[in-house]
Amino acid sequence: MAECVALPIMKRRKVGKIMKKMIFLLALLVIASPVISKVVVDPNNLWETWVGDDPNFAWAEFGLSYDANGEGNIRAFALDIEVTGPCDPEIDWIWRDPEVDHPYRITPGNISIVDGEIGDLGDVVFFEGPGVPEGCATIEMGSLYEGEAPDPNGTLVGISIRGAEGTTVTVCVSENALRGGIVMEDPALNPGLHSECLEIELPAAYSGCFPLDDPAWDTWDAVGQPDSWCYDCFRCGDATGDCLVTAADAVTLINAWPPQAYDADADFNMSGTVTTADAVVLINHWPPQESCPSAEGCSPCTPIE
Repeated sequence: MAECVALPIMKRRKVGKIMKKMIFLLALLVIASPVISKVVVDPNNLWETWVGDDPNFAWAEFGLSYDANGEGNIRAFALDIEVTGPCDPEIDWIWRDPEVDHPYRITPGNISIVDGEIGDLGDVVFFEGPGVPEGCATIEMGSLYEGEAPDPNGTLVGISIRGAEGTTVTVCVSENALRGGIVMEDPALNPGLHSECLEIELPAAYSGCFPLDDPAWDTWDAVGQPDSWCYDCFRCGDATGDCLVTAADAVTLINAWPPQAYDADADFNMSGTVTTADAVVLINHWPPQESCPSAEGCSPCTPIE
């Protein structure tokens, strides 16, 4: 995994803020000891994927989990997060739940301490912006608690990424050794990090003919997304797409009538079954009745080619 390109150490993400860096948590020199097992940090909790307003891009959100794996209490994390894939995917947002009293809420990279008082806990993301690839970020998080220690496992942050629709991206996490990596409360422990990369299949932009906001969309999808349901006059009994209700449409209905196999081309009311209700639709638009009245949900009709 390529190292994240860090900004100069003295440069702040939030310019103009009076602060002192509390970096001693991550500047501890850890004493090497035999490694029995490793702390686990994995981007393995995929929450959601979606295509945005711009159909060229898709998003994914997931949680970054940690597990002390029996190695003792973790004091702090300094981690590089990198997303790779076609068309240069990028990290869109990294956040902590503002409603949760997060045990790792100290951010040594940009915490503000004025006259000995914590003015602002800072942003979990330390390195990003000019000079840092958009697909790469460094986070720093340290524990601050009284009494009970943080849980040995849980979720550190939520992460949102953006990439080209219909592509597969890979998210990997590694220690940022320069800023301390994994720091244990017991400085004699140096378990190291184990992390499995996460592959995410970003959804493809919707290109179907049936409107996404139509109440029958789920049924259309379930029966195989038939083209006929997109005909201008299908809801009025036009199974062939010629803008007329004719004997050809009646034949389609007869051939799909139970116990014959279901044919979505004859399911004029889009119910997922062929019943007498579909026959009623056909009869109500049989000549000399109007084949494609807009009042019944049909559009100004253009015959299919």
